[in-house]
Amino acid sequence: CARRHGRRRCPNESRAGEDHSWSRLALRARPDSHGRGCLDGPQPGDLDDATLVSQGRSSGGLWSILATADGPAPTALLNRLGAPDAVFLDVGVGVGGICVALCRTFPQLRCVGLDILPRALRLADSELMAAGVRHRVELREQDVQDLSDSEAFDVAWLPLPLLPEDVARTAISGVTRAMRTDGWLVVAANRPDANPNPLQEALERLRALTV
Repeated sequence: CARRHGRRRCPNESRAGEDHSWSRLALRARPDSHGRGCLDGPQPGDLDDATLVSQGRSSGGLWSILATADGPAPTALLNRLGAPDAVFLDVGVGVGGICVALCRTFPQLRCVGLDILPRALRLADSELMAAGVRHRVELREQDVQDLSDSEAFDVAWLPLPLLPEDVARTAISGVTRAMRTDGWLVVAANRPDANPNPLQEALERLRALTV
């Protein structure tokens, strides 16, 4: 769902002229043996360069669809991204696919991308250079838990299913502090399982309460 800084907005909250179907495009996560959220399958650090780049470009393609003027994202969010001094925060920037897509769509947008994988950041540097937007994106080898910016970002992307529970709590707090007034925090959340087991249901309720 998307959260306006200081007020949460979720898919079941309707507003005239807005289509919230875009927020259903969430990452699917499962709990690991410690009850923490993680993506099914290999983790990013286990993937080879070609796979990382392919996945990053796919993420960028999804955001290209979301960010079109006639797409499913709220108009107010698109207006914020298109503002002259807008800054976008990408937590877990990977190879920079989302930043490439948004910089192409919003010519004045600047981005800050965080990642803890040096290899991903090196690939991001190459991808951004090839796309001609490297000068508009600041890449940081930084854990989101160490984010110390204040009132710096208009829109932030936070993929919660990629983060362990303890990290997610800190991340939400830190990213919220880093948002400008009336900024947008766009969050990927767990998508309900058609046949969840009791433990999974309890973990997902707990996760929802932390957001």
